[in-house]
Amino acid sequence: MLSMRHGVHALALVSLSLASGCTAMLSTQSPNTASTQDAAGSTVPAPASAEQLAVRWLALVEHTKAPADLSPDQVERHMGLRMRPRPYDPSQLGVTGRLAGGWNFSMTTVRSSYRVVPYALRLRLDDGRDGASDMSLVCEFNYTQYKASLERLGFEPRVILGSERQINFNHESGSGLHVIVYVRAESAKNEERRCVDMALIDFMPGSPAAPHSP
Repeated sequence: MLSMRHGVHALALVSLSLASGCTAMLSTQSPNTASTQDAAGSTVPAPASAEQLAVRWLALVEHTKAPADLSPDQVERHMGLRMRPRPYDPSQLGVTGRLAGGWNFSMTTVRSSYRVVPYALRLRLDDGRDGASDMSLVCEFNYTQYKASLERLGFEPRVILGSERQINFNHESGSGLHVIVYVRAESAKNEERRCVDMALIDFMPGSPAAPHSP
């Protein structure tokens, strides 16, 4: 009888210990990770704002030296977002999330413009209004800051003739690393301030060995 009481008491202690452990895990979980459904299992919390998203994107650019650096694991390491096969096209990887004011972001693998690597990586901000909406809520990190950051990393900007939105940045090292930024006015009331609503990381001919296709 005494042995049974000891057994019950021990089991109660184990149950209490497990419950405490679960409570601790829940209290330390970042709400941002939970709010981005595709980011589950990420090694760092998902970005909580458009500014944080842009800063992490530029950090990914900084640490991309070869196409293999755009592998899903490396992207997750810097972005805090886990890309997964898309339901409509399992060959494409991606992740989506919500930002302020009804804005959303998506980060997906897309076909490389130069076809020398299996895929390029695209980051896009969208509110479903076809480019006619006010971007002030997601323009904390504007194009001027983007441009300055890329130039510090050794990129040279080049405006595409006939396109006011597209600006190409080629790395001065000649590695083939290529960043494309798409800009637009913050709003009809503030056309001088330019914001970034889409950016891509790609590699041009002459790039090092490519990663495996997703």
